[in-house]
Amino acid sequence: MLGTRIRQLRKEFEFTLDTVAKTVGVNHSSISAYENGTRIPTIKVLKNLSECFDVSVDYLLGTTSERSNNYAIASYNGLKTAMEDLTEDDIEEVNRFIQFIKSKKK
Repeated sequence: MLGTRIRQLRKEFEFTLDTVAKTVGVNHSSISAYENGTRIPTIKVLKNLSECFDVSVDYLLGTTSERSNNYAIASYNGLKTAMEDLTEDDIEEVNRFIQFIKSKKK
């Protein structure tokens, strides 16, 4: 169930393996392995995945069908529209800024 949920959310958000991997702090082959069920994420990575997709860990694990917050999808769609004309370099800069903001919260 976990791998299915990760893949479903990644495709729903139109994230690449690399985007999710950078956001949660692993390499893209780890995300692929989680999706294929050949590797299980650590608790920290599981928490980061839930934050990345703004869903509960319970939702990722399949113990509930309720997401914690549907606001994430609406927010993402607005952000996606705002980022449509950005170059790859611009997107990398946005990702670095997000990581900077997240690091300030630790």
